[in-house]
Amino acid sequence: MTRIVTNKLLNPTKRVIENYKSDFRTSDGPNTSIFIELGDLGIPYDSHYVSRIVLPSGAEDYYLNYGLLDNVTFLLIKVTYNGNYDYPMEDDFDPLYQYEPNNYNITYYYEDEPSVLYPIGRLLILNGSFNNKLTKIYLNNPLDYDVVLDVLHADINAPKPIIPSSAVTISNLYYSDIITDQVTCSGTTGSTAFIINQLIPIPTGYTMLSYIIPYDTIISFQKDISIDSIYLYTTTLTYTLKFLTDFDCNQAYSRMMFVYTYSDSCRYLTENYVYDNGLPVIC
Repeated sequence: MTRIVTNKLLNPTKRVIENYKSDFRTSDGPNTSIFIELGDLGIPYDSHYVSRIVLPSGAEDYYLNYGLLDNVTFLLIKVTYNGNYDYPMEDDFDPLYQYEPNNYNITYYYEDEPSVLYPIGRLLILNGSFNNKLTKIYLNNPLDYDVVLDVLHADINAPKPIIPSSAVTISNLYYSDIITDQVTCSGTTGSTAFIINQLIPIPTGYTMLSYIIPYDTIISFQKDISIDSIYLYTTTLTYTLKFLTDFDCNQAYSRMMFVYTYSDSCRYLTENYVYDNGLPVIC
């Protein structure tokens, strides 16, 4: 089929916004008119995910999955219109694009505002913060052709707790050396604090030293099975709990998680058992 087109030599000066090195620039033919430098821009992130999506023609309400990330603080979408994405050896799947690129866009909407549509031409960049993460979005492709989306998602993780400078190391522990207090709880027994018992040598033999750590002072705790240790971070001290075996380390961590994660329930620890609402359970 023959098509009559305007001679490109007679076209007006080509004006585009383009990315050059670390700048966004407006070009007026061979000349650069204005630019915004981005070399000093650094957007923090902890996790990221990259994907390429073929958005079919006529697609509606396509959920943009963030992969392994639940929420994101940064989103970049680059849209490519003029290619045959099913048959890579064929070019110009959408031959009209070169004549009227200004008329092309897809749309998106936020999960909490489904009735408000926003356009995406060639590029979308959204940036939030840890306290205000981006709402999930859905995409529509009203065109008669598939388009390709290159997507970069990134997220900022929750800030790590500030570890107090003071530290205590408690060594040679069995899992049964970590128990809890026992308090009245809804007609049965619960707990409010860990009790860590350590045998220490004295000239006449051994004595028991007990550390009481209330739940409401605990920031977090984590296990390092490579050295059979649990790190217990509180508002005043950091406790390093060193166990005699990896079994004792794993068992102590499991028992501690059981009572601490559900500290508002009626649970407590003894040397031999874990109790939930007055009944012993296997932990």
